[in-house]
Amino acid sequence: TRACVLSGFSVNAFRESSEPMFGRFHCGMLLGFSAGLAGVYAQPPEAPSGGPPPGEAPPGMGGGGTGTLVATEPHFAVNAEKQCNAATTGPVTITGYIYCDNYFEFWFNGALVAKDPMTFTPHNAVEVSFEWDGVSDKEYAIMCMDYASTSGYEYTETDAPQLGDGVLIAEFSDGTVTSSAWSVFVVTSGPTTASIEAGCSATNLGACVVETVEEPAGWVDRGFAVDESWSSATEYTADVAGWGRTPSWNSSASCCGTATSPMTQGPLPLNGGCSVNYAPDSPDGLAVAVVQSECLDPTVVLSELRSTMIWSSDLERDNRVLFRLTVPADTVSSSVECPVCDAAVKAAGSQRERKEVRTLSADEWKKVVEAMWIMKTISQADGVAAYGASFRTYDYFVVKHAVAERDLRGDQAHGGPMFMTWHTAFTLEFENALLSVDPSILALPYWDASIVEPSVFTEDYFGSCPGTGPGSEVVDGAFKNWPITSNFTL
Repeated sequence: TRACVLSGFSVNAFRESSEPMFGRFHCGMLLGFSAGLAGVYAQPPEAPSGGPPPGEAPPGMGGGGTGTLVATEPHFAVNAEKQCNAATTGPVTITGYIYCDNYFEFWFNGALVAKDPMTFTPHNAVEVSFEWDGVSDKEYAIMCMDYASTSGYEYTETDAPQLGDGVLIAEFSDGTVTSSAWSVFVVTSGPTTASIEAGCSATNLGACVVETVEEPAGWVDRGFAVDESWSSATEYTADVAGWGRTPSWNSSASCCGTATSPMTQGPLPLNGGCSVNYAPDSPDGLAVAVVQSECLDPTVVLSELRSTMIWSSDLERDNRVLFRLTVPADTVSSSVECPVCDAAVKAAGSQRERKEVRTLSADEWKKVVEAMWIMKTISQADGVAAYGASFRTYDYFVVKHAVAERDLRGDQAHGGPMFMTWHTAFTLEFENALLSVDPSILALPYWDASIVEPSVFTEDYFGSCPGTGPGSEVVDGAFKNWPITSNFTL
C-alpha cells in the first residue's frame, strides 16, 4: 500500500475492464517521490515557457470523470526508432538476445560471438555481449538453421512427419532489431518443388529431395557486400511462426530442459532431456554445457512490439538461412542528441522547500487538496486558460507515467538509474502544475513512509486503507470517491 501511495498511479487504469482500479482511489495519491528524506528541495522555473512542452500537441479537453482519454489531451509520442545517446568516445559494449528456431551462429564485424548450445529443442533465446569500436560500421551476420532430415521433414520416425518452420528474432542494446531491412541468403531448401511434383510427401519421404547451394565466400567477414543472390528478409508474426517449446532452467541441476528428438518427437532419455542435444549416432542424446543466460524464454526477453520475426520467403522449406545487416558508421549514433543540464545554481533560500505532509497546517493541506481536485476535474484547455501554461490535468500524469513504462524500447522510468532522474522531472512537472492552480502552496508536500504515526490513512488525509466502500473503494478522507478514468487510449 505504501508503494501505491508514493506513486499514486495505477497502470491498471489502462485495462479495458470495469474492475475497481485502486478502489477508485486506493489508499492514496501522488505527493512526491521523496519518502524518507528529511528535507526536499526543487528548483523553480525561471519563467513559464508559454506553451505545451516541445513535441506535444496543443492542449485540449480531458481531465476528470470517466470515459475515454482522447487525442486532444497533451500528446506523448513513443518513438522506438530514436533514442538519446551520448557521443561515443571509445569502445562500446553491446548486449542483446537472439532466438532462432532451431539453431544459430552469430558474428559481429567478422568475429564469432556466440553459438546456440541447443541444436533442436527447447526453443531457447541466448543472451549475447560483444564490443563495438564506436567508429566502424556495425556488421551483423547470423546463420540460422531449422532442423530437417535429408527429406526436408522432421519427426520422420512417427506416423506424422511434418515440415518444420524456422524463424529468427533478435534485439540488441544499440537499437538494432530484426526486420525486413536484413538481407537473406538460402543455403538449404527442401523438399524441392520438383520432388514434390514427383510424389514427395509425408507418406512418401523417399521421393523427397533437399537442395543445398554453397555459402557465399566470406559472408561473415567485415566489408562483405550482398549482391542480387540475396533478398530482403520476410517478416512474420508469432501467430504464424510460433515460439515453439520454450525452455525451463533447472536451477538445482543447472541445466536447460527439455530436449526432444527431431525424429521421434519424444524427450531425449539422457539426463531427462536436460541440457542434451540430439545426435544421429546417439539416439539417447549428447550432454552439452549450457549456462542460464543461454536458456532464456524468448517470450520473456524478446517482444514483437520492438522487433520482428524474420525468415526467407518460404517459412517451411528453407532450412539453413544466412542473415546480414550493415549499419553504416554515419548512422550508428542516434539522431536525438542527449540534453545537457546547464541550469544555474540557485542561491540558498531561493529554492522551494517540500514539507512532509503531516507537518502542514490544516489550511496548507486544504489548499493542496483543493488544487488537486481542480487538476482532476477540469479539462486541460480550461486549466491552461485559467492557470497558465504550466497547468496539467491529473490524468495527464497518469498517461505520461504509463507511456514511459510501456515504451516499445522497454520501461524508460523504472528498473535502473533512470528511475531517479525521470521521476525527479516528473514530480517537478506535477509540482509546477499544482502551483499554477495555487502559488501560495509554495511546494509539493511529500509523504515519509518510514513515519507510521500519526497515520496518513485517516479522514484528515487519505482515508481508510483498504477502503471501506464496495470493492475496497475509498469513501472517506480528503479524496473520497476520487474518479478514475478508464479505457485510456495512449
